[in-house]
Amino acid sequence: MHLTLQQKYEKGLSTRWKFEEIARDNSEITIPYIYPPTEHAVGDDFDKPFQSLGSRGVNHLASQLLNILFPTDRPYFRFSYQKQEELPNEVVTQVEDKLASIEKLVIQEFDKRALRSSMYNALRTLLIGGTVVLSNLDDNFRVLKLTQFVVKRKSNRSLDYVVYKDEVSKELVERIAPHLVKDSKKETYTMYTAMYVMDDDKFKVCQEIEDERIVEEYFDTAPILVVTSNIVDTEDYGRSYVEELQGDLVTLERLSEAISQSAAVAAKSVYLVDPGGLTRGRDLARANHGDVIAGRTADVHVLQSEKGADLNIVFQHIMELKDRLGKAFLLATESFPQRQLTATEARARVSEIESSLGGIYSMLSQTLQLPFIQLILQSLQEKGRIPKLPEGVSTNIVTGLDLLDRKTKVMQISEFMQFLSMFGEAGMQFINPLAVIEEVGRGLGLEVEKILRNPEQQQPDPQQGMQQMMQQMMQGGMAGAATGMQTGVDQAMQQQIMNAVGIPGQQTPTEE
Repeated sequence: MHLTLQQKYEKGLSTRWKFEEIARDNSEITIPYIYPPTEHAVGDDFDKPFQSLGSRGVNHLASQLLNILFPTDRPYFRFSYQKQEELPNEVVTQVEDKLASIEKLVIQEFDKRALRSSMYNALRTLLIGGTVVLSNLDDNFRVLKLTQFVVKRKSNRSLDYVVYKDEVSKELVERIAPHLVKDSKKETYTMYTAMYVMDDDKFKVCQEIEDERIVEEYFDTAPILVVTSNIVDTEDYGRSYVEELQGDLVTLERLSEAISQSAAVAAKSVYLVDPGGLTRGRDLARANHGDVIAGRTADVHVLQSEKGADLNIVFQHIMELKDRLGKAFLLATESFPQRQLTATEARARVSEIESSLGGIYSMLSQTLQLPFIQLILQSLQEKGRIPKLPEGVSTNIVTGLDLLDRKTKVMQISEFMQFLSMFGEAGMQFINPLAVIEEVGRGLGLEVEKILRNPEQQQPDPQQGMQQMMQQMMQGGMAGAATGMQTGVDQAMQQQIMNAVGIPGQQTPTEE
């Protein structure tokens, strides 16, 4: 039986509500307004958590992921072109130059439409709820929370369809389906939007109002993205990162509440006066600062809770919880030393981030970063601002661990060159200098085709020049040259990796 989009949406609510309740519990101890309680009305105040570590951790981790996935200081993807047929080098160069201009245009579009703030909110919602939907229909980018959509997956856990609903105005319905508002007194209508993943890797988007289909289109690239952080094999929705830390967060919240109340009690000053003593309580209560009254100190006693030892145990446990949660949310990066890291330290730090996040970055690079770039490309193509990419063009991510892999190759080349230097001229004669230069340049993210000369443009007798260079290196400069190469590669690699993980490096002072 054919189901309308409304029926599919309502059918999926029975599965979604379990994950919705988990998201509300997570939001209550982190950022309450992300997933407010069901009885919350517009303008109502939220119950404030007794600790701010959950909120600060989610905000910081979302910012770190945003800087790694979509850095601001360099391209986070590159097009690579594999020739499908024999083409002149001039044509290949023109194609690569055009692809480079498209890369810049995509990044400009990302900044021009202020998508960075929307992506930041999407990452916060993802960390708390486990699933978020990004829609770019009609060139209108939106971030949808778990309470706005339902998801259905196939038996292999790939996406089958997603349905979300909107309340639209009467004026909008009059433009797209005027016959639905005839003789109707409604001011708002419910519109359901669905995207189906077809067997031929195409995507069908449908919209219905009053159970009547008004839109049905097909796309080569998904205009709606369903992003999950952790997916369980038998579930349609993702499990959130905050859910993994819920035990520590709930314990921290309860202990923070208890110690706050105990501190308020301890801060209250109550004086006990011996009723049979010479000091009168009335005189003590009326006395101002500096007054002199008749009495004895033995008659007056300050009431104390005497719970200091117990509160100290609670305080120590709170510090342990904060330390664990701080590492889980990468809050330790806020106190990283402001110094230049070695290559080993930089690699270890990126690996630590990936292991701390439980593979979230690797998953987001495939389910968010790459599809989102394709989404922007599709939008620019629909506007006619860029042409359709030719066959043989692939999109490669060049941030995070992908960036680390490229720099590791540079380090391997450097170490190999140092190894060959031990054999002197006999070892160096097997090296292809141009190939080494090109590999190092590509590993550093440079457009080597624009920087290097063609072999025809080289100076006369390049072999003789190479032999002279090797002789100079053998005469005592090999160690210094190898060290210089290692240092230059290390510094370039370290700076780019530290930028990827959000760690500022030292600036080299400019000589006047």
